[in-house]
Amino acid sequence: MDSSKHLGHRLKIINDTIVADGNAIMKEKKLTLSQVRLLVFLRHHGGSAHQKELEDFFGVTHPTLIGIIKRLEAKGMVAVSIDNDDRRARIISLTESGDKECDYARKGVEKVEAILVEGFTEEEIIQLGNMLDRVMDNLRKNVNTYTQKGE
Repeated sequence: MDSSKHLGHRLKIINDTIVADGNAIMKEKKLTLSQVRLLVFLRHHGGSAHQKELEDFFGVTHPTLIGIIKRLEAKGMVAVSIDNDDRRARIISLTESGDKECDYARKGVEKVEAILVEGFTEEEIIQLGNMLDRVMDNLRKNVNTYTQKGE
């Protein structure tokens, strides 16, 4: 099979394009798509979250998330505090400045989302979402399959 037909290759190209388009849209605000996703997540989760929760949700490593948080903190868009109940845990909170950027960011995300599904019916969009959820579930369930079998 032609390697350009592989689903993984297609998904990689789609992801790279989404990131590039998202970064281009947010360039005016000097934000990256990763930073925007974190801000929007915080807004939709009451304005704050434990760092570990963010790592798990975004599926990124600790150092990667720390870099995103540090850059947002330097821009005054998030604040970092220690959880009083667990001194080892850090809480990341959306600041007023970060919250203001969420509206602009939401519009950018909506532009990219509209491009993704241009020409699709509502039913096709729902089907695509369901299929992508299944793909993600398959990957999560089988993440260690190859290393366990020694392949």
